[in-house]
Amino acid sequence: MSNRELHYHWEYDLKASPEKLWPFVADTNRFNRDTGVPSVEPARTTRERLRNARRRLRLSMYGMAVEWEEQPFEWVRPARFGVARTYSKGPITELRALVELTPRAAGGTKLSYDFRAKPRSLVGGFLFSLQVKFSSSRRFARAFKKYDEIASTEVEPSPEAVVEMDSAAQSRLQVIGEKLLARRRGCRGRRTTD
Repeated sequence: MSNRELHYHWEYDLKASPEKLWPFVADTNRFNRDTGVPSVEPARTTRERLRNARRRLRLSMYGMAVEWEEQPFEWVRPARFGVARTYSKGPITELRALVELTPRAAGGTKLSYDFRAKPRSLVGGFLFSLQVKFSSSRRFARAFKKYDEIASTEVEPSPEAVVEMDSAAQSRLQVIGEKLLARRRGCRGRRTTD
């Protein structure tokens, strides 16, 4: 019973198109902040580089340390994104989340949020279920409604709109551009023919 997978699924009918919603919904840092998830930081247990862009992350919730290894997100703009995590500390051992944005025939978007988790123990599963049922589900709905309102009312910038960057940002872009050009030149010198 303790390893039984918990499954949650929510659907929201939103006014904005998937393209307009995507920048808000896919900004997972913003979503975490807007739904009350504590700050996420690299895990202190190791500084080793993991294969395939995986990361070890941690947060503290209700005084409990939660650590996990996160697989790279799957992004398909503006249709869906998902992630899988394996937890070494906390009430669950695995989590998978998938968000899908589907255009509705009458306009707008059907957003579905599918969330699966395996509890570490019976108590962990109970506590996790309470958190999702009484807090997370409401916060998720509130965030998606807010994003829909912003995306539905946001005015497209005119093509003539000028974006001004401060000198530090301009300098960083110049350095990045120079590094890319140097790498490109270096790659040309290493080409071989068969």
